[in-house]
Amino acid sequence: MEPGASVAEVARQHGLNAYMVFQWRGDPRFGEFERPVESQEPVTGFGLSGHLLEMVRGSECSARLDWVQVSFLAEARALAEDGHITGASGRNWMSYGAEVVLADGFSEVERGLLTDPQTSGGLLVSCAPEAQDDVLALFAAHGFADACVIGEVL
Repeated sequence: MEPGASVAEVARQHGLNAYMVFQWRGDPRFGEFERPVESQEPVTGFGLSGHLLEMVRGSECSARLDWVQVSFLAEARALAEDGHITGASGRNWMSYGAEVVLADGFSEVERGLLTDPQTSGGLLVSCAPEAQDDVLALFAAHGFADACVIGEVL
């Protein structure tokens, strides 16, 4: 952020929550990248797919998600398979599903997990491929050893 820039204006320009930008601006963990991070998107109420879509819409590109790399709480998949999928997952899919292409054989349970609004706390980070190792090392150094690459921007 440029000195003197309005946090609210920067957030609005990037389609982000102003409070989150304010928090990130003062968080030293996110100011240490030697190579620039292209974008960051907190994963909240629109689920992983909705927030990934927000990132690519803003960049006018597309992305490929490697579903196998996406981690879940231990019980999440079992609960979803037992039919415990939030109504908001379906509403999320209705709002943006036409813009998402799912792989052949992608199950309703997987789609429910992909659109689940209970994913609060995750952070999608986009960086140049050559910066990947540095970014992952920085996250690991600050206690986020489970951070991993879950896809690519196309």
